Amino acid sequence: MRAHRTWNLLLSMAVAMLVAMLMRDNLHGTEPVPVRSVIELTSPKGGNYDLFLDTGEGFRGDRSVRAMVYPSHQTQRIEFTWPLDVRNVRAFRFDPGDTLGDVVLHSFATEGAGGNFRWNATEILNRFGRVHGLETLPQGDDRLVLHVRRDDPWIATSGDISSLIMDVARGPSSIFQWAITLAAACAGFALSFWLLIPFVRWSVRNTTTPAKVIGVILLIDALLFIAVLGISRRIGVRAVGVTFEVQALVPANDIYQLFFSRYAGRFGPEQCVATHVKAAAGPQWLRFELPQDTLPSALRFDPGSRADSLVIYSAAFAHGDEREHIGPSELLNAIDGRHDIRTAQLRNGGLTLRFNGRDPYISLADLFHERMVAVTERDKPFWLPLLFASLLTLLAHAGSLRAARSQEVIGAASPRDLRLVSAFLVLLLLPLFTVFAPSMEIHKESSEKRRLADLPVLELRSLGEFPAQYDKWYRDHFGFRQELFRWNSWTHIKVLKASPMPDRVVMGKDGWFFQYNADVDGDYRGRILYNFTELERIRHIYEARQQWLAAYGIRYYVLVPPLSGNLNREHMDDRFHRVSDSTWLDLVKGHFEKYSTVELIDPREELIAAKKEREVYFRTDIHWNPYGAYFGYCKLIDRIQQDIPAIGPPCTLNDLAIRVDTNEQGDLAGMLGLNDVLPRVEPIMVPLRPRKSVFSHFPELPGQYYFLDRPMTFIQADTTLPKLLMFHDSFGLYLKPLINEHFSKTTYVWAGLFIPDVVVAEKPDVVIQEFMEMFVVNMPKDSLALSP
Repeated sequence: MRAHRTWNLLLSMAVAMLVAMLMRDNLHGTEPVPVRSVIELTSPKGGNYDLFLDTGEGFRGDRSVRAMVYPSHQTQRIEFTWPLDVRNVRAFRFDPGDTLGDVVLHSFATEGAGGNFRWNATEILNRFGRVHGLETLPQGDDRLVLHVRRDDPWIATSGDISSLIMDVARGPSSIFQWAITLAAACAGFALSFWLLIPFVRWSVRNTTTPAKVIGVILLIDALLFIAVLGISRRIGVRAVGVTFEVQALVPANDIYQLFFSRYAGRFGPEQCVATHVKAAAGPQWLRFELPQDTLPSALRFDPGSRADSLVIYSAAFAHGDEREHIGPSELLNAIDGRHDIRTAQLRNGGLTLRFNGRDPYISLADLFHERMVAVTERDKPFWLPLLFASLLTLLAHAGSLRAARSQEVIGAASPRDLRLVSAFLVLLLLPLFTVFAPSMEIHKESSEKRRLADLPVLELRSLGEFPAQYDKWYRDHFGFRQELFRWNSWTHIKVLKASPMPDRVVMGKDGWFFQYNADVDGDYRGRILYNFTELERIRHIYEARQQWLAAYGIRYYVLVPPLSGNLNREHMDDRFHRVSDSTWLDLVKGHFEKYSTVELIDPREELIAAKKEREVYFRTDIHWNPYGAYFGYCKLIDRIQQDIPAIGPPCTLNDLAIRVDTNEQGDLAGMLGLNDVLPRVEPIMVPLRPRKSVFSHFPELPGQYYFLDRPMTFIQADTTLPKLLMFHDSFGLYLKPLINEHFSKTTYVWAGLFIPDVVVAEKPDVVIQEFMEMFVVNMPKDSLALSP
């Protein structure tokens, strides 16, 4: 009997701990959340409006928030974000500027961590009982006219309203959260100790089913309940009636469009919402209602074609009464592509877009997808997945009790086998426990060089696709994934001496690692990539480009750094048996030398000689190191100097000092999740004299959909030197500081293709195109045309 009560106690304590962790992780955090007061008003004359917050010391300037209101006969929504250190507010004072005229108030709301409250015009009149310099004229529940009569007008609340706004501003206190958590734990303990466990024991004593079978069935019930609850909690709900709202100053009558898509850059005419807009003297709200069951990952906003500028003051996602607000600075940071837009900058409280073409648009980064989901799930109930899991568990339990064959199998199993099966099921479903207690998992950034799958939304129209999409998401996000991935990599590397990701990383000899995929496998083995006809097609592409540039007086050079696995063959795994000594670079370079006027600059000879003194490539990274990049730079500048002597010879090693740094930035080591176990040794090339070239700016260039990073421009004082435009990949990063010194202006564009529109915009004297040997496979596709 004592043993039974001890087991009851331990099981009940486990249930109590689980309930406590679940409650703690579902309650609001204790970090301060900004509080906002939102006023909807109409102001034909506009001005700077202030909201003063009285914390017991009167209305002071350091406890006020200002918002700019633009002249408009349309209703505006202005927001006052409180300082983070202001919470215990006892009174409000609203100052509608010093401009004589009428201001119409429609509503006053305050939002915070603890919820929100909203006053209509009648409630504003009742709450704001102190008036100065104006007259209040009520015109129904949705209109309160403030007739300003003299300077310094304001209205202020009467009495102490701190009790009203305390919960809104502060949210639940930490003591309250702990009290709720403790009460839930106690309830879970009591329910288990006095009801659930005794009921299970009673049911076992009063049934002919063996206790062993009942125990296994109950374990399966518990694991099924946890699994179903975890999965259903992770499934999104339908997004019905999501609206994207933009507050903008519209200068001309036009048609504005919002394109939406699941994938960035893929916008079709059928995925578009349009709205007619009319010019107005002040800002107005434009609303784009997305189709039902639609939560896109990418948006593109097209502001018509009849104006030369647009000012956006704010945006929001709306779903019922819920709103997720987006400020102008957030919009600017979220722009990941633009077209026919000369500048985008913050001015006078808004995001100002200036157009330079007839098809302006901006595409927004998919970070807004999370904001859109948040506004639809803000009040997502916990009881729904709980009910679903309970019903499914009861059905499974009833089925298990009626399955005579299953009971026979369980009854015939030995206790050892049952313990093994039970342990396996627990371990299999352990990742789902992180749904209830995320603190159990050590959260780390993904080390994989790819975008992880997004959580799919359960939509009626895509119900058939949902299982595959959810499976893809779960593979990327299941509990303890990063730690398990790291342990697996460490075991493979340190114990099994093999790559844990043989389809992406090759483990070589002497601590070397090499990039691998289905394409470079052929290069490592010396297989032929192109036949003669395909090589001729490539030659015509690059010769046509050379001739086009020459017509503008621009010289063209192509630099191709070799693959590490080909340059460091002595460290490559022996399983790569070569059918020939020829590489892809040998193949294309040989054809160009024989038939083409375009020269492929190949630095392999210099790199092979240099690595006798020091390694020129990283062991745990696909790239050459700064020391190896120096010899690629020398080869390139030597070749350009033959045509343009003014750029001068490359600097010598005597002009540089080598400082060795050990860091955890190796990309192959990062793919394995072992940056700290497989550190990268980097010989940094430090100039002994100050550099003449300095960073200038990030230029706005066409073709941004092809950019992998922001273009950069460097300049120096000697304007007699030629100007350079360089298209490059990641191998070009270590070349930049060295190449800059030879040109008056250098613009770098990280792109995998040659983009003629960029050349037209930059008007350089020299164009360099650099791509590593692996990207020889892209040469037939490197044929973008000039925009009409």
